[in-house]
Order: sequence, then C-alpha cells, then structure tokens
Amino acid sequence: MLFQSPQAIDVHRTVDVATPASWRAALPDQEHVPVLRLCDGKGPPMPGWCAVGSDLQGPEFEVVCGGINSKQPGYAAIWRQGNLLHFGFEPRPSEYNETGRRLLLNAIAYIARFATDRPIVRARSFVDPQGGGASIYWLDFMLHSPKADAAYLGGLFAVPWRERLASLDLADARAFVQERLGALCVDGGRFAFDDDALQLGVDVRKPGVLGQLAELLRGDSADRARALLLRLVPDGPGADTTPNNWRNWLHGREPAMCFDVHSCVWRLDPLAYWRGEKSADLSGPSRADGDAQRDPVAAELAAKIVAFHGGARAFDDLQCFTCRFGDERCLWDRRRGIFRVENGGEIPAGNLATPWQVAIFDTAADADLLRGGGPEPRPFVSGRGSFRELQERLFLPLLLLDPGTTLRRLPDDAEGHRQLEVHLAGRCTDLLEVHVLHVDASSGALLAIDETPRAGGRTTPWTIDGTMRVGPLLLPRKFVRNTNKSYEIEYQDAQWNPPVPEGADSKPEKLLGGA
Repeated sequence: MLFQSPQAIDVHRTVDVATPASWRAALPDQEHVPVLRLCDGKGPPMPGWCAVGSDLQGPEFEVVCGGINSKQPGYAAIWRQGNLLHFGFEPRPSEYNETGRRLLLNAIAYIARFATDRPIVRARSFVDPQGGGASIYWLDFMLHSPKADAAYLGGLFAVPWRERLASLDLADARAFVQERLGALCVDGGRFAFDDDALQLGVDVRKPGVLGQLAELLRGDSADRARALLLRLVPDGPGADTTPNNWRNWLHGREPAMCFDVHSCVWRLDPLAYWRGEKSADLSGPSRADGDAQRDPVAAELAAKIVAFHGGARAFDDLQCFTCRFGDERCLWDRRRGIFRVENGGEIPAGNLATPWQVAIFDTAADADLLRGGGPEPRPFVSGRGSFRELQERLFLPLLLLDPGTTLRRLPDDAEGHRQLEVHLAGRCTDLLEVHVLHVDASSGALLAIDETPRAGGRTTPWTIDGTMRVGPLLLPRKFVRNTNKSYEIEYQDAQWNPPVPEGADSKPEKLLGGA
C-alpha cells in the first residue's frame, strides 16, 4: 500500500481540523475531521487539485485517498489512471514535512510499478475546443439529488429527448431516463438513447451484450445489430466485417472488454487482453507489473549485459532506428512513438498469404495507424508483432533494467554460461512470455535466448550469431533457431538516428527504400 512502502507512514498521527464549509452538507453533525498533515504550520492558500470520485470509473482507475479541498469529501486527491498518477496537494515538495515527503516518494515508487497499464476510458474535458462532453456525474446527480431540476436534467440530452423530458415533472422525467439507461449513448456533448438498443431490447452496459448482438447478425434484426455493434465497439472491426469474423474477433477479446461509462461504449482493456484475463478481475494493485523482483546477483548480471551492449545512457540517446530483416524494412521513430514497417517480398504463386506493403503502429498508444492487407473480409497486417519482436530480440539486452522488469538468476547452463530469467513489462511486450538469457560470464555478451510463450509452453531456443555496431550500441545481428525446422532472422543495414522521412507516420506508399 502507498502509505507503507517503501517508507512506512504512521497513519494514526492525525490531527482534528474544522470541517470545511463545503463538506458540512455531507457531514452535518461533524464539527471536526481527522487529517494527516503533509506540512507544518499554516498551509498554502489553495487546497490543491482534486477530481470527483464518481468520474473515476474504469478498470484502470485506483483512488488512493482524498484531502482537504473546496469541493465535497468524496473528491480524490491521490488517484491513478493506468500509468499516470495524480498527486493533487498544493504545497511544493520543499514545504512538506516528513510525512509529506514520504508520501510523495511512495507515490513515485508506486506508479513506477504500472509500466504497462494505460488509460482506457475517455471523456471530453471542459477545455476541449469543441466543448465538454456529456457528464455522467451530472446525470447521476440529477437522477438522485434532492436539489435536482427537471429542466436541467432535460438539458443534458440532445433533441428530441430534451423536449420530451422538458414536458415532464421531475419524478416522471427521472423514471423516463431510468427505464432507458440500458440504451444510453452519447450524441456530441449530450446524452441520447440509441434507437437500435431500444428496439432490440438490449442493455448495452451488461457483460455479454456484444456476443448477444453478434448472434443477431444472421437473423431478421441483423441491420440493427450491426449498427449497434459498430457504435458500441468504435475500436473494433469495420463496417464490412462478416458475422463470422465478428464472432472470431470477440472470441478472444470479449472477456477483456470493459464498459466506458463516459462514452457509453465498450473498449478493449489491453492489460487484460495481454495477460489472458478478464478485465473485471483486474483492478487496483493487481494491474501492476509485479514487484520487479531483482535479487542483487540478477541485477548485477543484468547491468553487465546492458553495459556490454552499449549502456543505458547510449540507448536513451537513440531517437530513431532503421534496419532490414528478410524482405521487410522498418523505422522506429522513438521520439514520436511511431513504428513503420514496409514489405518488399512477393507471394509465390499458389500461396494464400496476405499481400501488404506498409503498416504503421503507434507505440505510445498501442494502436494501429495504418494496417496492411485488407480490405475486409480479407485479413489485415499490423505492425505490432514486428515491433514486439524488435523489442524482445534486438533490443532485449538494453531493456533489462527498465521499470517493472523482473529478473531471476538461474544456475549456469551446461556450457558454464550465466543464465538470467527475464519477464519484460515494457509497452507492447508480451507480459506472459519468459526469456532465459545465456550470457558470457566474463564480458556480459548475450549468446542465446530461450523463449517460452507461457509457463509450461514449448520453449524456442535462439542462438545469437554475431553482433553489429549501430552508433554506440552493440546489438545482436543474427538469430538462429535450431529445432525441427531450422530458421534464422538476420538484421542488416541498421542505422543510428537517421533522418525521418516526411509522412513516416501516415503515408501508405514505401518511403524506406528497397524493392
């Protein structure tokens, strides 16, 4: 817990302060509230920045604690969304007492454990140039608060629902909305009710509704079901997806889908999807990348490997990287978070592989900007797989000390080489894959990698055949797989910080040279 690690905080050393004026409606009979002071003496004139607790709904949210604020007691002062932490207290770090300093340092250590988690749900802010979005907070307030107003409730909705609600008294307007909450949707900056959901009689919020709609794609309600699926899954398959492909797409993803109450749509929880778990089962600390267990011997060996292959500082200086492997050329614009891969190969006659030329992947958002292949119903090609292999093979010896990565020293192999078991936790890596590195004991050179996709899965051994100098980095050059069917991957023409071609993040034509 954030209050106990890595530095323990005595949470019982509270003092009583007068109940803030804005809290008295919620705490009518309480003259004082106990607080844990973060600074000594008089506090700053501003109480800090907080967020309404009911807005923080989603599997990636975690509310840690509140604080004295000018809002209500349910507002959050420290909270997390994915790998982002909000520490809303006003004092500067230099003004904190021992408790404040420990809490700030613990918060930094805590968020470092969430290297892979990312924000999922989305809401338009009041600072958006197009205006704020529909507010689930105000809708809930108008449906339950004694201070609610029928006209204001109607004003939260787009036409024609606005006029319909405006004609009712508060009790009837509330009942009208409550009866239709299962069809609630967002129309611009206001709410509405989806006609397809109303006609089909489905509750768009309930788990399993996506599979239910996919089953309706072959019946008389196919058009309505398709339209509703497309609205409920904005990041899913396109409009021309066949009923069979909808089922295939949902088969591995539906358990990892979560409902975004702000947008009234379903979104994929990438962390749950990568781990093969249900999104509903992943919340709070369980979304962390583990405790990054690193015994001193494993950490010392990892540092030796990183140093031999160029060092962490040199890797930090890498802004752009290009290379060729087989028929493919790739560009990793690390500064902008863009990975581009181009295919120069031709499919032999009679082969049923998917033809494609260019795929572009946003490594920061973990999203495809341009997919190769298609159009539907033909398969698409994503750049995600190529980027993951680049990370887990070529740059693996430089990622060992990244936050969240777990290291374990194993006994030496039969040849007397050091062995290091690695679980990567970086963006776009496979969280369940196990890498066992075979390392030269004297130099720290990486000699081989054993890849196991899951605990108990079949291990694929890769021998590293030579290295290549790329700027100050010394990277593996060729990976040879000697199993039942020999196979090799050789990285060539690698460049350190080359210029990035214009349009590398968007253009569908080839920009990296080659056939």
